[in-house]
Parts: sequence; C-alpha cells; structure tokens
Amino acid sequence: MVKISAFHGITPANQYIDQVPTQPYSNYSTSQREYEIKNNPHSFLNIITNKQSDNPKNNLISIRKRIDDFKEKKIIIKNENKSLYIYRQTNKNHTYTGLICAISLNDYANNKIKAHEKTIINRELLFSEYLKTTKIYAEPVLITSKIDLTNIYGKHIKNQGVKDYDFYTKDKTRHQIWEIKESDDVQDIITFFQQINSLYIADGHHRLASSLRHNKNAMCLAYIVSKNELQTFPFHRKITNIKNPNNIIEKIKSILNIKIIKSPNNDSENIQLYMRGKWYEIELDKDIEVQLIENLLVSKLLKNI
Repeated sequence: MVKISAFHGITPANQYIDQVPTQPYSNYSTSQREYEIKNNPHSFLNIITNKQSDNPKNNLISIRKRIDDFKEKKIIIKNENKSLYIYRQTNKNHTYTGLICAISLNDYANNKIKAHEKTIINRELLFSEYLKTTKIYAEPVLITSKIDLTNIYGKHIKNQGVKDYDFYTKDKTRHQIWEIKESDDVQDIITFFQQINSLYIADGHHRLASSLRHNKNAMCLAYIVSKNELQTFPFHRKITNIKNPNNIIEKIKSILNIKIIKSPNNDSENIQLYMRGKWYEIELDKDIEVQLIENLLVSKLLKNI
C-alpha cells in the first residue's frame, strides 16, 4: 500500500490565475525572463529569479521573502483546507488528467515509490537547502501508476461546468482544476491508494531525493497520472570525449548484439546510436519477468554499457 494525503495548497487569487503560472524556469532564456518580469509583476518568475546576491543562501532567503510578499498582497493565497486537486492539462495534441496530492517520503525510502534514475549528490544538497529555506514546493514530482485512476475522478469532474479554475496560459495550454475538500471524498481517495502496492517516478528524482534528505518523515508534493495517460518520448545523450570509437563498438559486441542499420526507428524498443557516419542498433532481450523499472531502456543502458 502507498500513502497519500491532502495538503494546504497555495494558489493564485482568481483575478491573477492566468498571470502567476509559469513554465519551468529552465525553459526561459535570460531575455525572456527579463521581459516577463518587467511586463508581468504577478508572474511567479518574480519570486524565483534572483537579482540581489551571488550568495546562494541569501538568494534562497530572498525567494522566501518574495513568497511572503506575494501572500501579503494576496496575489497568492494559502488554502485553509487540506485538499486534494484533480488537474487536467490540455494542449493541441493531448489531454492529461491526474491527482495533485502529497506522497510519503517513507514510501520512497522503502522503495514503494520506485526510481529509474540515479541522482547527483550536489543537486540533492542544493535542493534540500532550497526546501529548508523557502518551505515551498513550487512544482510537483510527476508520478505514474499502473492502476487506472479514472475511477477516482468520475464524480468530481462529471459536471464539466463546475471547476475551481479553468484558464489558458500564453502557450495556449488549457488548465482545469477541481478541488476535493470534503473529508469523506478525501478519505475515499486515500483509501483507494492504500490498495496500490507501488508508484513510479516519471520525473523529479532529484526533488524526491532532496526531500528525503530534508525530512524523511515528511510528505512531498506530487502529480499522479495513470500510465495510460502518459506519453513517453525518446531521450538522447551526446558523448563528445570518446578517444577510440572502434574500441567502444567492440566492447559492446562482447556483451550485446549490435548491428548497423540504415536509419533510426522512432518506435524501436532497442538502443540506437550514431558514430562516425553510421547508425547502430543494440538488440536487447525483452524479459517479461523482470520488474517494470529494470525493463526500461534507460535502466538497460545504465546496467550494460
């Protein structure tokens, strides 16, 4: 069983609902951030963009002060209720619906919330200090489940006209949010998740690892989406410091089947690589008995090469 819980959300006031949200910080160039900050005083970029000090600790303290300033001006408001939230995001290609909640760091420590990436200690320490100072999760960890979660959405989103938030951001993405605050409804959803043995990290490994460092008995903000709701895209790695490419190919041949191919296949379940003007494909045995995490391409890449 896995443990989830309701939490005190911090959300924009209604009049600022389409002005506060931003894309991930790394999506912006410096000039884009400067433009947004100058032209939109309510943007969350005004909180998380550091302007005052090169000292990391001072920067975090400044972020905390700006959060408090947004609260005092009632640009963002802390919910007095502990709630769960159904969140639906729709773009021109796809619709994603999931549950925003808090998940247990003890479940993560005990491998009930499973990882498929290794983390870097320096990044863990940095974000742990961020949590300690700012005391806020600005973005949830993306979690997936093999269990279909539509049963827990049904009665809450059946009436499409009743939403707590329904707005578009500048990238023409639609955001719809339903708050679940009635204690019986919250408990029903918590009980539903107690029947699930495992959850899986789709994105946010460093945030979870950092949170565990910060307080292993606490909870972490998460967005849980069914596996059938997610789209999985290829991931790519560029290696620039190989001194002897031919030696690399020979080493791979000694442990795995590798062959030359004409061009990459977007739907391949194998690892493909490009070296010295040639495409290669590494054939991987698909073992249906291995665990889901171990059967991911990224896991096979880390384990074998």
